[in-house]
Amino acid sequence: MAATLYVDGPNGSDSATGLTPATAWRTIQRAANVVNPGDLVIIQPGLYAESVTITRLGAAALPITFRAAGPGVIVSGAHPAIRAGQTGWVLENAALQLYSTTHATLTAESATVLSDNVDLFAYVTLAELQTFTLASANNSGQAAPGPEHGFAFSGGKLYVRLNARYGSQNPAAHVIKASPPRAGGTRGDVIQAPGDYNWSVQTTAPAYVVLDGFTCESPGYTGVWIKAGAVTVRNCTFLGCRTGVRGWGAAENQPLPGEITDDVIVQGCEFSQYPAWQDTFDVVAAAEALAPAAQAQLPAFFWWSRKGGPRSSELGLIVAAGRRWKILGNYVHDTIDGISFMSVSWSDECEIAYNRFEHLIDNAVESENHAQHLRAHHNFVRDVYEPFSYQPNGGEPYPASIWFYRNIVTMTPEAAAFWQKPILAWTPGCFKIKPTGSTFTSIGLDGLLCFNNTIYFPSGNALSLGTLGANTGPIRFFNNLVIAQGLQVGVTTTFPGTEFSHNLVAPAGVGQPGPGSIFAGIGGQTVTSALAVGMEDFAAGRFGLVPGSPAIGGGVLIPGVVDSSTDIGALPVPTSFPRFDQWRFQYFYAVLFDPLISGPVADPDADGLVNVFECLHGRLPLTSDGTGVTLTSLDSLGRLKLSFVRRLVLPEDLSWLAEASADLTVWESGPSVIETLPPTAAGPELKTENVRATAPTSGVPVNYLRLRATQLNLPPGRVPLNDPVAPPNVGNLVLDPFTDGGRTNGADPLDTAWFTVYPAGSGTLPTLNVVDDAGIGAGHALFIDNVTNAAQSDSKSIAAGFPRVTLTATGDQLALSFQFRFARIAANHAQNFFRFGPYDSQATPFTADNQYKPGLKGYLASVNFGTTGSVPALLDESGLEGNVNSGSDVAVVGSFGGTALGLSTAEAGYSATLTFTKTATAVTARLRLLTAAGTVLLDQTVTDTTPLTTFNQVIFSTSQSEADYVLDNVTVNFTPAGN
Repeated sequence: MAATLYVDGPNGSDSATGLTPATAWRTIQRAANVVNPGDLVIIQPGLYAESVTITRLGAAALPITFRAAGPGVIVSGAHPAIRAGQTGWVLENAALQLYSTTHATLTAESATVLSDNVDLFAYVTLAELQTFTLASANNSGQAAPGPEHGFAFSGGKLYVRLNARYGSQNPAAHVIKASPPRAGGTRGDVIQAPGDYNWSVQTTAPAYVVLDGFTCESPGYTGVWIKAGAVTVRNCTFLGCRTGVRGWGAAENQPLPGEITDDVIVQGCEFSQYPAWQDTFDVVAAAEALAPAAQAQLPAFFWWSRKGGPRSSELGLIVAAGRRWKILGNYVHDTIDGISFMSVSWSDECEIAYNRFEHLIDNAVESENHAQHLRAHHNFVRDVYEPFSYQPNGGEPYPASIWFYRNIVTMTPEAAAFWQKPILAWTPGCFKIKPTGSTFTSIGLDGLLCFNNTIYFPSGNALSLGTLGANTGPIRFFNNLVIAQGLQVGVTTTFPGTEFSHNLVAPAGVGQPGPGSIFAGIGGQTVTSALAVGMEDFAAGRFGLVPGSPAIGGGVLIPGVVDSSTDIGALPVPTSFPRFDQWRFQYFYAVLFDPLISGPVADPDADGLVNVFECLHGRLPLTSDGTGVTLTSLDSLGRLKLSFVRRLVLPEDLSWLAEASADLTVWESGPSVIETLPPTAAGPELKTENVRATAPTSGVPVNYLRLRATQLNLPPGRVPLNDPVAPPNVGNLVLDPFTDGGRTNGADPLDTAWFTVYPAGSGTLPTLNVVDDAGIGAGHALFIDNVTNAAQSDSKSIAAGFPRVTLTATGDQLALSFQFRFARIAANHAQNFFRFGPYDSQATPFTADNQYKPGLKGYLASVNFGTTGSVPALLDESGLEGNVNSGSDVAVVGSFGGTALGLSTAEAGYSATLTFTKTATAVTARLRLLTAAGTVLLDQTVTDTTPLTTFNQVIFSTSQSEADYVLDNVTVNFTPAGN
């Protein structure tokens, strides 16, 4: 069974058990050596001077999770004595404020040195540090000014010069973090020793490991190194790292077949080499102070100080991505590239979305040299020299099926003025497209697609183009809104293989040509002023379209191109959103990384509606505009009614749930306590939902109603520290009214697929059909036919899967609710049973009929058909056998009390709710069973002191009976404690 393990560096001991916070281990490696599938390792804040190596495997449904207990869990490769200030600092030159330190174990140049969190520039020689000069700027062989702080290694000493802009110039006043030496290879990216990484996942098969919430500090190369893949890195901060997350094999040259790292998610992380952006300003200012003759000797792009050679920062957040990497919701700033050619050169199906790229000296996303099926969308790009790059220099295969779409690019006045300085001698382009080599003839696949982007690029042109040979395409630009100085340097009238269509373009300033009619293309529009494009306030960073904008309806839909729209630009007029994260991007594109503003439960306009409710109700999250729920008074039968306005079409990963309670402690949902009334119209794209509590009968009356918004998937971006074994947020796991007319999942994402389970006896399987049934619920229901398939001794079961959930904290709840009726029950049924409850398959849920799942375990509430048999009870199945509801591993946990219920075909129907609640030492199960008329047949609780807590499917079963029954409105709902 999965365990929770504890690490506490400041207070733990590796000779302890690690099973409680009081018996925590001291090192993370101690936990890594023993973890098993499903284990959660909670790590207390502190400094962990170790390179953690993980070799043990999790499972797809049971990942191993290493989680920071809070901020300040630092895994550091920094030299311990220097970091602790134990080596002291010697002032070597007061005029230069040049200091040195030494230590017996300091024998080579560090890859990086941080002063606090200021990334010092790596000078090649002490002489260059002393003069702040690069002898070979950008590998040119020519000299140029360098950044005005840095470090060098010479004669066994580490030398530093600090910049007064960032505090005292005396390193003793700071925490100096000197990393191990650079990794091997000409680029310093060949990992050779543990000091080259903070974390390494060195499994020989997909690892299924999650790293959550750590600061990775000062390794020789990378924060995380991954071999076989299936790793999630989230909520991590990378400081003093040359890259954040690295795959296993070669990055620039083609990796060997066995060295490709697949299925990695990097989410909500921050990567920075601050202050690389300000360093560039300082270098250019120093160059402008040179005499004209000296300026004339400067090499091209002299200000790319951190680019080139083994000290290069031209790496980005990730390196050596393989197949199906997802780079979601990260903040990358103050470095050369966000995603470089070293990141994705040999990637396939890489998704780069909802990230914020800012203050980058080269590109936000590069697609070269060989990437396939790359999708870069819904990114916010600010103050980046040339945001998007397609520049294959490595021969075939050329990068193909590269899509840049739904991105916002903007430039602050300070940055725009800087990039136009004459000494830089180059006008950048938003899209750099420079295929090189005489053999380059065609991109392949569907080419390069750039569509529905919003570009405010006053620092340069729409394009930075190399010479395009005949048949270079397909390269397609459509539905883009572009404000720029011009089209490109040296305007050409033909673009072989390039198609421009339905773009809206404008000049960035007075007297500038703008991208013009060539970029506007077929069906496009050219306006003479940036103000005429009809955005809210692009200069202030507000890019929504205003009424009357020529961008509204001015675009074209391209068959087969997802997420294109007839509204030009990245932000269409908001009506409906396929996913909640797209709604967030519409309003919070610049602050997706800040959960206090853009998170699901943030309330930035302080109107009492958190963002997930703003989306549900069709409200504006940045405009205080009231509430969305109305609670009416009791009706003549004493029932509460709740009404609320919602979007007519909700995002596919957002739904709602009404819940009822008698005491504000136990909340229930489903037809046994909530009646759904017909909706009413509420205006364009809106409708009003109406629900009310069921009439009180012999049970406790409902005194309270509440509405919950149910978000099924975490949005990209920095998120709360959640258990990945549990669903990522509160809400429904299954909500199946069978409205799609099929037994498998339909258009509603909460519908689920139902399967028959391998029978315990010799009988055949039940038959499942969705039928019209007005007896329970409304419309369709699931009919389970056991009569024609039946030996009466068989246990016949059906199952539906859902995202695995674990009841961890006191107060966590899992509730199963449904309606049912019996269509036929065999004559000899006095001691036969109808059973239902949550199970854990120990792997994936059932995915086909007649499957057998070894180790299957779970709970079954058992109710009786007759009036003389057993009383209702809670059973558990321990997993010793693979059959459901059968065998020696089924045992009675406890009785729900009362008498045998005598369920029968004579009753029009029933509704049931089975709720499991985690306590400090146990799990309680409450079974509430009502007739269709509202009569409470049962409302009792059983406690299990040796509980099961992990579930990923729901089971319905009949035991020793020939019984046909009908199910409807099946809901499985998870509620974390405190919600």
